[in-house]
Amino acid sequence: MREENTNEKKVGVVFFWTCGFPCRHSSCQLCADCRRGSHAQYEGLNPKQRQEKLIEGARKEGTVVIYSFTAVDQLTALLEEFQKRYPFVKAEHYRANASGVFNKFTTEVRAGRTLADVLDISAGESYTLRQMGLIDPYLAPSREGISKDFIDERGYWAAHYHFVVALGVNTKAIPASEAPRSYGELTNPKWKGRFSLDPADQDLFGALLLHWGKDKALEYFKNLAKLEPRMVTGHTQQANLVGSGEIQMAPWLYGYRPLQLKDEGAPVEVFLFDPVLTNPAYLLLAKNSPHPHAAALLIDWALSADGGMKFFGEKFGPNAYAVRTEGEIPPTAGRKISRCETRSRGSKLQGVHQALQRDFCHR
Repeated sequence: MREENTNEKKVGVVFFWTCGFPCRHSSCQLCADCRRGSHAQYEGLNPKQRQEKLIEGARKEGTVVIYSFTAVDQLTALLEEFQKRYPFVKAEHYRANASGVFNKFTTEVRAGRTLADVLDISAGESYTLRQMGLIDPYLAPSREGISKDFIDERGYWAAHYHFVVALGVNTKAIPASEAPRSYGELTNPKWKGRFSLDPADQDLFGALLLHWGKDKALEYFKNLAKLEPRMVTGHTQQANLVGSGEIQMAPWLYGYRPLQLKDEGAPVEVFLFDPVLTNPAYLLLAKNSPHPHAAALLIDWALSADGGMKFFGEKFGPNAYAVRTEGEIPPTAGRKISRCETRSRGSKLQGVHQALQRDFCHR
């Protein structure tokens, strides 16, 4: 297992496949020339033949490494299920928040060491990694049926689950009847110093900016910053602190966690604002993946209805794998939904990240 960061502070194959003929290069598995276009020989294969080729290569590689921002208890359980399906592949992982995953991966690449095969990361980082040229497209067959809102048509990313974002409240500190029910109510001066935010939440803020418009959104964030929120890195950590009462409420939690705490007996209640925010988790194929066949198996399995999608559906309910539906997410019916999209880090958000850092982190 790779090191784990305990500070909780949206793929036709374009990488190298084991060739059916000798390669003139000394290290075919990592050879860039072989990666380009060698997948073409598999495009005409039926699913069974393709799977056999992947398994053959993955057996030789023996390992797959994923860098992930998924909560560690879910990630380890997910990889255990993958290894039940493919016991000849050892699944190793590094877990951190999205910024941590991004920083570790890019630092290693700059040092000439690509150790990760697959990245599991949020929207903004996905966009940036594509701009940096550090990921390869992969059009996994199991992408079929996933809503177009959650995949890149060129194959650079595909979401394998997403979470609805919710307000979590400790009801001993704030009675449920008095909790804010809207973004506007959250800016009431009486909440000064009584809630937390994650400094890495610029993607969620970006979704609101695209929904409201730049002027309204930035004015809202400035008003929110005046209330001196406690900055806590990690949504799981924030939820745990709400559950324990150390933090009275947190408006941008992944909704499943406070609900888990509530089921366990914690004095926690959950509320949705309008628009409802959702944050997808995107799977990316690292450029120069050291274990490309095993990486393809993992991505294929994670995106499949009877693989990773089934796992998240059974663990968190239909909301987690609603990326496979074109309709509205059941618990948010009647509400507007604003998703954190990879496009949200394009030209519309130039300068917004710096403004958020200034308002929330440099008061």
